[in-house]
Amino acid sequence: MSGKLSNYQIKRGIFFIIDVVDFTPQMARLTAFQQQGIESIFNKVVDFFGTKARHIKTSGDALLMFMDAADVDEFPVLITELRTKTIDCDFDTEDFRIRIRVVAHYAQFQLEISEDGKIKDILDAEAIKNFRLEKSAKRNEVLITESLRDCLEKTFQELQLKTIRFESIRLKGLGNSINTYKIEFPQIQIESEALREKLAHLKIDCQKIPVFGNVSKPFNMGDNFINLTFKGQLKKESIEQSRYKKHESLEVQHEMEKKKELEEYRTFKVSEFYEPNKMGIIFGLPGSGKTTAMRYFAYRNFEVNENINDEKFLVTLFIQCKSIISLKEYLQKYYHNETANYKNTGRIIEYLTYCFVFENPESLTEIEKEQLESASAQVFHSFMQGRLWVLIDGFDEAKSSEIKNDLASIAKFLINENNGSSIFLTSRYSERNAYFTTENEHHYEVCSLTKEQLNDIAVFLYGRESYIFKNLVKNTGVKILLRRSVVRP
Repeated sequence: MSGKLSNYQIKRGIFFIIDVVDFTPQMARLTAFQQQGIESIFNKVVDFFGTKARHIKTSGDALLMFMDAADVDEFPVLITELRTKTIDCDFDTEDFRIRIRVVAHYAQFQLEISEDGKIKDILDAEAIKNFRLEKSAKRNEVLITESLRDCLEKTFQELQLKTIRFESIRLKGLGNSINTYKIEFPQIQIESEALREKLAHLKIDCQKIPVFGNVSKPFNMGDNFINLTFKGQLKKESIEQSRYKKHESLEVQHEMEKKKELEEYRTFKVSEFYEPNKMGIIFGLPGSGKTTAMRYFAYRNFEVNENINDEKFLVTLFIQCKSIISLKEYLQKYYHNETANYKNTGRIIEYLTYCFVFENPESLTEIEKEQLESASAQVFHSFMQGRLWVLIDGFDEAKSSEIKNDLASIAKFLINENNGSSIFLTSRYSERNAYFTTENEHHYEVCSLTKEQLNDIAVFLYGRESYIFKNLVKNTGVKILLRRSVVRP
């Protein structure tokens, strides 16, 4: 269906926007020379569509694309493959990562056509609807309007793609609300036998809390007797910029700014800490309960997995630093001295998977290499979908400063990625000043047990009539024993 209006055409089809997530902060880290090369990265995405979709223009962090009505059945196939390619880092460079979200609308659009027949712009209310929807999608999501869903309903069924009602969005100035749907893509299930076996062992290991000195049998993590607490530094926004008065001096304003940066300690129970704080560096004294807390996180993840389907399965990598090799040594063994790059997400996830699954073997057989490739691919997909927990335990026990530097750099990078997956690292205080000095690393400390908590432990382990409980207050040695009993595995 086509009509001409001066240098404009009216065409029916799909107008879709490919928005590059985290574009601005990534650009800010690049030099002027590096920024000039971003256009070539975007061109790779445009070239992927070939003749099936026409590139209108690049607008800041977004690619504007149009697909004619005759080719609309190709949209689900191409957009699924594009999403997979960006998750697999096919378009990435060392300095810039393409992470996308897509919004798409099917309607009749007014297109501005250049003299050589290319689309210069898209201009009408229907296009504006799509622009207004752009930020509604999250990373790796594809959001479509009801008109596109209805047009491709049969195609979605044939491809076994589900569309889930997302929300009805009211577009100011454009009349009625518009119904949107999210495409639900197939998730990668745990198919690697090596990874499956390692996760099964981890599930067993985190069911019990060992008691120091064998003064009592290990007790079940499921009894929920985890009374450890953390304290963390949080920014205290005590004074808002809007409260400044014009007549106040610069000195007064400076003092008010300093007050805004005051830090307060907030205390969390470890059970409360599991949900709202999904990343951070946890410091504590020897035997304070750092490893117990990490085991608790793993236990909770397996508990969650019992009640959800495979599509939302949480993958947990529990890495003990005392038994791993450095990233450089790993690359020397298997990638012929490839240079370590702490911004290469795929290689980092592969290294962490190796540390978890194989625990530093001298060499991998060809079968084990295939298992590692399969396992790391699945772990990487879990990471990109926000379903990965990386628990790095005993940083201070790493065998060399090189390994410590690797793990600190990796932890900081993954924390800054902040894509919904979780990263925790535990360490004694001795490593804090050497490796963790940045404020935005989310630092937390394991609190010492209080007298009330020690009383609770004594009752739980030995009963109120026991010698240990009755002599708890006056016997310092018993206090120390109990303190170690609950928190040291």
